Amino acid sequence: MDLDLSAEQEMLREMVRGVCGSYASLESLRALEDDPTGFSSELWKQMAELDLIGLMLPSEYGGSDMTALEGAVVYMELGRALAQTPHFVSAVMSAGVLLRAGSDEQKSSLLPRLASAETVMTTVIDLDYIAEVRRRWPLLEQRRPKLYQTIAKS
Repeated sequence: MDLDLSAEQEMLREMVRGVCGSYASLESLRALEDDPTGFSSELWKQMAELDLIGLMLPSEYGGSDMTALEGAVVYMELGRALAQTPHFVSAVMSAGVLLRAGSDEQKSSLLPRLASAETVMTTVIDLDYIAEVRRRWPLLEQRRPKLYQTIAKS
């Protein structure tokens, strides 16, 4: 089994490393500590110009149709540079929710804006909904401690 990166993936890695070197220095990271936005808008815009935000989105919504492997390459470099971006919560989690549960109108209106860095999205958890699920299906609650005990023992 060949676990080496392909030539295209190596180019992607080098590109992300270069962007992070230019826009995600340790000094800029420290400057973001007290920033209310929490991420560099310059880095975010540069990532959009290089099609890194929509990397794993379908091309019909402005994405690049890449796989999770290319996403992993991007995240290796973002992590290496300690780059603070909303990429995971916006381009993976929120976009994933939209792709799976959004209407066609929501997808066509929001995903291209996300891929172009025009907007940043996040996900939320409705605690009232979780309470309702627990109330309706108490067996889930009864089984959960056993699951946690099993995980803790392994």
